[in-house]
Amino acid sequence: MSESLKSLASLLERSGLTPMMAGGWAVNHHGFSRSTLDIDLIYDRSRRDEIISALATAGYYPQLDLSFACRMLHKTMAMPILDVIWVESDTFKTLLDEAEPFGVAPALRVISLKSLMSMKLHALHDDEPREGRDRRDILELLSRHPYLKKSKEFHELVRQQAPKLFWPLLGVESDS
Repeated sequence: MSESLKSLASLLERSGLTPMMAGGWAVNHHGFSRSTLDIDLIYDRSRRDEIISALATAGYYPQLDLSFACRMLHKTMAMPILDVIWVESDTFKTLLDEAEPFGVAPALRVISLKSLMSMKLHALHDDEPREGRDRRDILELLSRHPYLKKSKEFHELVRQQAPKLFWPLLGVESDS
């Protein structure tokens, strides 16, 4: 998979598109190793057509195209599945400013631990259909970064993003 990542990063970089990863690869980058079958990329919604076009030149085509994301498959199935998540320009800029280089393919960027936790906390609203994956990722990342549980910023993030029923599990007290 690392060769596929390098190849993908090179293609996107040549196209002038900064690739930024989230999802399972970001979880792995931040310390919890788990398997994943796709690569989640975050992009600026305003560059949607440009990104889909660049991926098409590399043999990708949309399998599912929604307003908030697009699942891309490669015509040979030799390359990984891509889930492209569209965000607004200001959100993309914030995420990119905080992103880190990815070890195997430094041209790829990975969202910061804070951004990853925010996405995972927000996803708890839909956790059941995802079979508890986000909850497990959060708990594993907290065990690898225990300082987060004591962080005022993390507590605020939990209060803003996570359903209240998860607060005690994450070490955050209810304000009532």
